[in-house]
Amino acid sequence: MKLYEITGAMKEVQQMLEDGVPVEQLQDTLDEIELDFKEKAESCLYALANLNAEAEGCKAEIARLTERKKIKENQAKKLKDYLLFNMQDLGFKKVDNGVMTASVRKGVQKLQINNEDAIPQEFKKINTSVSIDKALLLKSLKELEEGKTIEGAEVIQGEHTLTIK
Repeated sequence: MKLYEITGAMKEVQQMLEDGVPVEQLQDTLDEIELDFKEKAESCLYALANLNAEAEGCKAEIARLTERKKIKENQAKKLKDYLLFNMQDLGFKKVDNGVMTASVRKGVQKLQINNEDAIPQEFKKINTSVSIDKALLLKSLKELEEGKTIEGAEVIQGEHTLTIK
């Protein structure tokens, strides 16, 4: 029997109990359903453990590949810088092997700020931001007397969670 079928069967038995069928008549059925449920729940727990282990393996592989990518990018940058240095040192502006071309290009102009305080006000932006202290607001809402509220916020019940140890 599937887990959802077991749950449905348990609900049917509970309805029968509410309808007045004596517990003694349904005890064997209840015991069997409970045993089936425990077996299915145990299987779910093993499947969860396997999925979590696979996810951790993926996480480790991502970290390994990310590190490998970073190393390869650094190697490529160093080789490119090495080629540029030697082309400039020898006075070569372009190297073409028929498949790929490397050419030395003049650097683009960019801004360097040496003293921020000396920059005139007309070139400065003022940024302001407002954020809500959610922890303080939640605490304040919980401490309010019955019937009192803080406009714009309320305490709600979060979703139920399943804890597996």
